[in-house]
Amino acid sequence: MADFFVRINDLTDYASAFSTLAADSQDALGNLMAGLGGFADAWGDDAPGQAFFAGYQGPATETLLLTAQMTVQLTVLSSAMSQTSAAYVSTEATNTGLGSGASHA
Repeated sequence: MADFFVRINDLTDYASAFSTLAADSQDALGNLMAGLGGFADAWGDDAPGQAFFAGYQGPATETLLLTAQMTVQLTVLSSAMSQTSAAYVSTEATNTGLGSGASHA
């Protein structure tokens, strides 16, 4: 049987990295919203300007929605990874105690 190793410290580090990415993406979202939102009136009221805005508005809105979801998903992923790491460490400690003859109440 092959040995199985869990590098729980790496998981903990990755959780921290995803948390940082979530914070960075939140900042980026704010900048993106300001940038994309500022174009609403830039196209003018004439037919070519309105036609351009009509083609631009959908992709810009979708980009904003996807970026907002990414921020939430990165936060949730970081939290889940942290919980997984903590559960692993706790379970390993409990199993080590049981394996050495300790009783479990």
